Amino acid sequence: MAQRLGPYAHRLLAQGAGIHGEQFRAALSKYAGELEAWRSKAMDRLRQFVEAMTERPSATLH
Repeated sequence: MAQRLGPYAHRLLAQGAGIHGEQFRAALSKYAGELEAWRSKAMDRLRQFVEAMTERPSATLH
């Protein structure tokens, strides 16, 4: 299973977190939430940019 983990999970393991421990699960859950928030914000900005470009082709991303 360890070879299928991402870099963040490997970092947690290297810091001594047990793969079956609550600390490991909580840290990965928090990280997943942060990634989802970043993805959602990025998609909103992209959607705004596309909408602006369809209304004004000379629009730029702010």
